[in-house]
Amino acid sequence: MKHSNNPWDLRSDDSRIEDKLSTFIIFTEDEVSERIYFKSFETDKLKVNVIGNQKSKIENVINAIKHCQDNTLFDDNDKISEEGIQVWCVYDRDRSFDSNEADKNDISFNASLLIAKSHNIKVAWSNDCFELWVLLHFEDVECTEVLLRDIYYDRLTKIIEANEELCKNFSKAIETGHYNYKECFKHERNFKEYILPELQQAERRTKAIERADKLEQQHLSKKHIHEKCPCTMVHYLVKELLNCQ
Repeated sequence: MKHSNNPWDLRSDDSRIEDKLSTFIIFTEDEVSERIYFKSFETDKLKVNVIGNQKSKIENVINAIKHCQDNTLFDDNDKISEEGIQVWCVYDRDRSFDSNEADKNDISFNASLLIAKSHNIKVAWSNDCFELWVLLHFEDVECTEVLLRDIYYDRLTKIIEANEELCKNFSKAIETGHYNYKECFKHERNFKEYILPELQQAERRTKAIERADKLEQQHLSKKHIHEKCPCTMVHYLVKELLNCQ
């Protein structure tokens, strides 16, 4: 029997380890940090297929739906039907300060979650951005702090500045005034070499999950998802990945 190369099609006519693989298909907003981070969970028991650069909100979900349709992952009701396969979308709210755009963005954000749910596609959203999940590995974040992307970058930069080894490796960037999380650590090689090992530490990861849980609980009274800031659901995806390893 000819075997498919598609990671979501792992069936065969014999009893092999592949048949027991859990498979995650993850659609990420960016092409670098999120893709590298989630791919790092892959083991001999877990297949992780990360599809990067999939935009945000509804566009991300639509791309995931089209992918599932094209690869016959849906049942007759357009829901994920394959046992052992999970499809996730990972994207940010990306708050807008333009009053005209803000309402559109928030409607798009809220609607995207409902559309995904109707297809059994799960969403690991972050409000305001994925870097909140990174920051939670290092410190607590108060639910009353309305933190946006640049503030996450600044706080992560200060945390990393305390690491003498990283400062030594990035002396040139420091001299030129370009030593910050966004410019130094969102590049593929640097994220993989310097940030990922920190995020893979079991103790840090456990604390990040606890902190994300705490933030979620503190926002339970909020009626609309876009109002839950700062907040992230990435820990749900991480826990699912860990359970399948």
